[in-house]
Amino acid sequence: TYDFGNGLALTGSVVDVAEAHSGYSNSVLLPAYSLVNIGLGYRRDDWSLTVIAKNVTDERYFRSNFPNLFGGVVVLPELPAHYVARIQYNW
Repeated sequence: TYDFGNGLALTGSVVDVAEAHSGYSNSVLLPAYSLVNIGLGYRRDDWSLTVIAKNVTDERYFRSNFPNLFGGVVVLPELPAHYVARIQYNW
């Protein structure tokens, strides 16, 4: 996070995830991926506004869900590039 000192702050992160097997039997190999996230926030008095861009490189990646009772493996796609905005008031 870089704070500009005038209420404005810039954040960023890079997350690298190695390939991993999924499920009890390790029957599915999920590929490695990297995520880049960027955020910009403004705070004044008790108010703040934050906008975050997640997965800005639009990486296609998957996550393993909990294996079901009979040993099947569920693999779910994760979100493409998307944006989140938050307005917050602290009292």
